[in-house]
Amino acid sequence: TTETILIGETGPAKALCSGSRCLRGAPVQQPETTDTWIWEIEVTDFVAAEDLLSRRILVIDDEEANVLLLQTLLEREGYQNTLCLTDPGEALEAFVRFDPHIVLLDLMMPGTDGYQLLEAFRRQGQQGVFRPVLVLTADTTVNARRRALALGARDFVGKPFDIVEIALRIANLLEMQILYERLSAART
Repeated sequence: TTETILIGETGPAKALCSGSRCLRGAPVQQPETTDTWIWEIEVTDFVAAEDLLSRRILVIDDEEANVLLLQTLLEREGYQNTLCLTDPGEALEAFVRFDPHIVLLDLMMPGTDGYQLLEAFRRQGQQGVFRPVLVLTADTTVNARRRALALGARDFVGKPFDIVEIALRIANLLEMQILYERLSAART
């Protein structure tokens, strides 16, 4: 779609991107009395909402209240394919069977902790597949962040967390994954 808007900057063609929307345009007219240019802007959705919302999401947290909060958030956002676990001992089998597009993972859990799961997920991973893990944990120490990121987590958020921010981070990681898949497919 093409829209005509006013932008208070001058200059050559621009590309402004935010999330899954990219605005590309060029100035078509500059009014004589102001520094505001009139731009024709093309709005492109790189990833359709239905593509994001159909992705498989695996949630692993030993606290039932946290799982319920995340499940409610995901349902409210319109995600249609989620699996939520409170027993980390079931996580590796669920990871293999469910084949999630993204994992939301707590670190501090009894028995098998999040670090062990990150290592196991990496061993199960397929070459050339981008499968983001978003760590959600109360342990926000520098060592915890560094260790989780070194083991393959793609993002790290401390508890308590802002649910709007988590929804945005999930959408951003899934969008990045879809674009990665498209790029990989284009290379073959």
